[in-house]
Amino acid sequence: MDSPRCLVSLPTIAERISQAAFIDELLAWSRRAATQNEPSILQVKGAAGSLPAFLLHRLKQDLDAPLCCVMPDEDAAAYLLSDLDQLTGEATRTLRFPATGRAPYDPEQITDSTPLVERADVLQQLADGFAGILVTSVQALAEMVPPADAVQRETLSVSVGDEIAPEALAERLVDQGFTPVEFVEAPGEIARRGGILDVFPFSGTYPIRFEFFGDEIDSIREFDAQTQRSVSRLTTARIVPNLEREQSSGAYVPLFDFLSDDTLLATFDEGRVLEGADALFEKAEQGYEQAKAKLEAEKIDAAAIDMMLPHRRYLNRT
Repeated sequence: MDSPRCLVSLPTIAERISQAAFIDELLAWSRRAATQNEPSILQVKGAAGSLPAFLLHRLKQDLDAPLCCVMPDEDAAAYLLSDLDQLTGEATRTLRFPATGRAPYDPEQITDSTPLVERADVLQQLADGFAGILVTSVQALAEMVPPADAVQRETLSVSVGDEIAPEALAERLVDQGFTPVEFVEAPGEIARRGGILDVFPFSGTYPIRFEFFGDEIDSIREFDAQTQRSVSRLTTARIVPNLEREQSSGAYVPLFDFLSDDTLLATFDEGRVLEGADALFEKAEQGYEQAKAKLEAEKIDAAAIDMMLPHRRYLNRT
């Protein structure tokens, strides 16, 4: 007969780890670093499995500052986020900023809107002052993002009682890249039927239905696109467009520009992260040259369609 297994909860493991001597050293370093004007670096070696998540969780408990974790690939970022979510629960907010999965300068590829929605949602929360734990990867960081002021400017807040004609709201959304359809099914679509405007924004889980009484918004509710049933009623809704769509006047910045000065940066396997950054920028340069050559063969001027140079769209650590 098998002997019974002893199951230990994560909080119990975390409590035991917090009593280790190296935790005292970690916290002593963080407190010293918080009082210094110059950046301070601490290298941690031999932390395998879920131990990094325990260390970050304990560090976040001790610090009143945001934390950004940079992983060498998307799978590692997903694993770390899963560990952190189990450790922190609702006490500390966590976010993951994913890569889009798009190949640079390939207009023919089919784009998955899911990571675009997730990235837009994270950018919005960072612009609003997010102070929890942000997990990302070098692939996600390689793709630069619109600046914070553009995120705030592009985001539209609409409330019950606001006066705006449904056609005027629809026109503004089309100008922001939304596509008119008969019924919304995916982010980036809008559908208007008389005094009803359905919008599927690049944030949240569900599309939003605005019902008008004349030129006044009478009700706002989230609904299931498949069943058309209401999910929840809202007093205010934020409409976030695809913040990373190509714009002729757009400027792009590193994600780091969204982080406050007191943010603690944790880089995992720094060698792989730096190698990955170099490889991704080289791939972007190759993609640009191939796309440019294709346009030239078709006698199309790349400048005429504002195909951004790699260093304006992708992160170059040099």
